[in-house]
Amino acid sequence: MIQDSSLAQVQSQSLQTRLSSINSLQRIRASGSHSDDVQELQGEFVKKFEENHVQQAPVSSGPDFDLPVPSTKASTDSVQHRQTLKFLKWILYAYAGFCLWYSTFYFLRRLRVTYHDLHEHAVSPNDGPYSAFQTTLSPHRFSRLSLLYEQSISFSPNFVQADFTLDRPTACVWTRDTNSTSIRAFHSVWSGPISLLLVTTESPMNQDTTALLSNLSALNIRRSDGPVFAHVLVVHSSTQDSPNAYLNLARLYAPAQSVVLFPDDLSTLPAFSSSALAELLSDWETPSVLIKTDNHASFPFEPLSPIMLSRDHPLWCDERFISGSRELDWAECLWKLWLETFGEVPVYNTAHWSNVSWTARTTSVGNNSKAVGALTVGGNDYCLAL
Repeated sequence: MIQDSSLAQVQSQSLQTRLSSINSLQRIRASGSHSDDVQELQGEFVKKFEENHVQQAPVSSGPDFDLPVPSTKASTDSVQHRQTLKFLKWILYAYAGFCLWYSTFYFLRRLRVTYHDLHEHAVSPNDGPYSAFQTTLSPHRFSRLSLLYEQSISFSPNFVQADFTLDRPTACVWTRDTNSTSIRAFHSVWSGPISLLLVTTESPMNQDTTALLSNLSALNIRRSDGPVFAHVLVVHSSTQDSPNAYLNLARLYAPAQSVVLFPDDLSTLPAFSSSALAELLSDWETPSVLIKTDNHASFPFEPLSPIMLSRDHPLWCDERFISGSRELDWAECLWKLWLETFGEVPVYNTAHWSNVSWTARTTSVGNNSKAVGALTVGGNDYCLAL
C-alpha cells in the first residue's frame, strides 16, 4: 500500500512537470491510486497537446506558391497606354493622308501650268531661228531665268523683231539710252543682227521709248540683212544696274546660235563686222576673247573685251555682283572664263579685222600656246596678213 502510494506520487510529479513545460494546462493534483485516473489524465494530456500543436503548426497540404495578385492601378495604366497608342496611330494616318493629298494637288497644279505654257508659248517650226522662249514670257518662267525678276516691273522679249534667215553672229548689247543715234552707229559698223536689251524705268508706251522702237522697226525694214531684236525691261527707278544679267538676257533671246557679247556701251563701236567674223572664225563652241592689242594676250585681258561663243554654251556670266559697274562685272566674267578653260582660252587680236585678207602662209606656233590672231584650218595653222 505504501509502495503504491509512492509510485502514484512519482507519476503525479512527472505529469505535473510535463504539463507545466507547455504552459497550457493548469496544475492538476492527482488523487487516488487508480490506473483509470492516470489513463484519463494521459488521454487529456495527449488531447490538449495535439490541439496546441495543430494550432501552432498547421499541416501544409503541399508546396506554398506566392501567386501574383492583379493590381487595379496597373490595369488602369495599361488601358491608358493602349488608348494613347491608338490615338497617335490615328494622328499618323491623318497626317499621311494630308501629305498625300497636298502632294497630289501640288503636282497636278504644276503639271497644268507646264502644259499651259508649252501649248500657249510653243515655238512653231515656221517662226524662224528665234530663241526657244519666243515672244511672251510668264512671270514664273522669268523668275527661273534671271535674278532680275524681283527687281523688274515687266519684261517684253522680242518687242521689236524681224524675219532673219542668214546664219551670222549676233551682237548682244544693252543700253539705257533711248536715243537711236548710238544704235544706228553701232549697227552701221556691225552690219549684222543685234540682240538689244533696252533697260528703262518708264513704260514702253512713253514717248521716248515709243520713238526708239519705231525707229528700230523702220531700220529692220530697210536692212533685212542685219535686223535688230529689241527686248524691253522695265525696272524700278531705285534699281541698280546689273550689266552681266542684262547681257545674259540679250544672249538668251539672240536669233542666231553664234553670239558676241559686247559689255561696253553702244558709244564704243566694234572694231570688226559680223560678216568678217563669220568668215574668219568657225569654232563657236569654244569661248574666245577678242582683244585689240597684243599687250593683253593673257589674263588679265583688256577691260571690257568682247567674248564670242555659242548661245547655248553652258558658260554664263555671274550675276551675283552688285557693283553696278560694267567694267568690274565684266572683269569677273573674264576671270571665270579663264578659270574654266584652265588658262587655255583662245585669244584673237581684232585690231585690223575690218580689212583683213587671207593668205596661205604658214606660221610657227609655240609648243602649247597659239599665236594671237592665228587660226586653224584643215589641221594647218594660218595667221592673218594685215
